[in-house]
Amino acid sequence: MKKVTVLTLSLFMIFLILGLTRSFAQAEEEDLKGVIKSLENQIKENEQKLEDLKKRMSEQEKIKEELQATVKVPKKADDTGLFFDAKLLLLTPRGNDIDIAIPDSNTDWDPEGPARGIEFDTFSTVSGKYTLGYQFENNSRLSSSYWRFDSDEDFSITKPSGGALHALLTLPGGIQLADSASAHLDYELDVIDLEYMRPLFQSGKLTTSGLIGLRYARIDQYLSATYKSGADTERVTSDIETNMFGPKVGVMGKRSFFNDKFYFQVDGAISLLVGNTDAKYKDIYNTSVWAHTTSEYESVFPVYELDIGLGWTPIPDLEFRLGYLISYWTDVLTQKAYVDDVHTAKAVDEGDSVTFDGIVFSIKYVF
Repeated sequence: MKKVTVLTLSLFMIFLILGLTRSFAQAEEEDLKGVIKSLENQIKENEQKLEDLKKRMSEQEKIKEELQATVKVPKKADDTGLFFDAKLLLLTPRGNDIDIAIPDSNTDWDPEGPARGIEFDTFSTVSGKYTLGYQFENNSRLSSSYWRFDSDEDFSITKPSGGALHALLTLPGGIQLADSASAHLDYELDVIDLEYMRPLFQSGKLTTSGLIGLRYARIDQYLSATYKSGADTERVTSDIETNMFGPKVGVMGKRSFFNDKFYFQVDGAISLLVGNTDAKYKDIYNTSVWAHTTSEYESVFPVYELDIGLGWTPIPDLEFRLGYLISYWTDVLTQKAYVDDVHTAKAVDEGDSVTFDGIVFSIKYVF
C-alpha cells in the first residue's frame, strides 16, 4: 500500500513539474514575440524618419541650387582667376651720384672746397611696376611684370666771386679752371620678370611660398657736362648701357591676422644675371674732339631684393599694400667709376654697386 502511494505521489510531482516547465516556456515565447514585434515597429518608424529626412535634405539642396543660380557667391582671395597688380614706387637711387666741380674761394690750382655735383634726393624718383598673372586652384600663380625707372637730374654752378671753379670731368690739357659748369644725367632702368610661385608650407595663418623665374634688365646712363672758361667751351659726354638676363629664385612669407583682413608679408629674391656693358666717352674742346674712347666687357650681375610690407583686404578680390623695397645691384658700371677709369687709363672690366630703395604702394585685383 505504501509503495502504491509513493509511486502515485512521484508521478504527480513529475506531471506537475512538466506542466510548470511548459507554462514557463510558453510565457517566455510570448514575451519574445512581443519584443520582436516592438523592434519591428521601431525599425518601421526609423525607416519612415529616414525617408522624411531624405526628403527634407533634397528640398534644401534644391533651395541651395536656386540661390546659387540667382546670387553670385563672392570669391575668396585665393580663388583661381586672372589678377593685375600695380605698384607705385618712391625710390632713392644710391651709388649713382657724380661730382662735377669744386668751388674754391682761392684762385690757386689746389682745390680746397667740397665737391659739388649731381645727387639724387631721398624718395625723389617715382616709378611704376605692373604685374599681370593667373592664379591656380592650389594658390600657385604664373605672372609677368614690367618695372620702369627713369630719372633726369640737372646741375649747374658758377665760380665764387674772387675764387675758382675746378673742373672734375675734363682730361688734362683741357679746361681745368672754369667760369661755370652744368651737367645733365639721364638714368633709366627697365626690368621684365617672368615668375612662377607655389606654396611650400602652410600652418594656420602662416604661408611660405617658393618662386622661380627669369629676368631681363637694361640700365642706360647718359651724362653730359659742359664747362666754360672765357670764350672756350669743353663738353664731356658719357653713355653706358648694360643688358642682363638670367634666372631668379625667391621665397615669400605671409602671416594673416584680424580675420584675414590684414597681413604681414616678406618677399626675398636673388637674380643671377649675365650680360654685357657698352660704354662710350667723348671730350670735345670747342669744336675739336679732345678724346673719344669706347669700352665693352661681359660680367655676372647678382641682384638681391627684399620687400617688406603690410596689406589690407577690404573685400575678397581687392588688396592694398604698403611696404619698403631694397633692390641691390652689383658690378654695375656707374658714371663715376667709368670716368675715373678713363682719366687713369685703367681697363674698364668691372663695375660698382648701386641700390634702389624706397616706399612701395600697391593695388591688386583678382578678376
